[in-house]
Amino acid sequence: MDAVALEERAATLAKRSIKRESKLQALDLAIRMM
Repeated sequence: MDAVALEERAATLAKRSIKRESKLQALDLAIRMM
């Protein structure tokens, strides 16, 4: 998995829906544990 691509996707989702911020934080934690 490309970390840069994931960050760009997360940023795009955040701009579309701020309500998903909690999900993005959970995704970030999952990536750090990999």
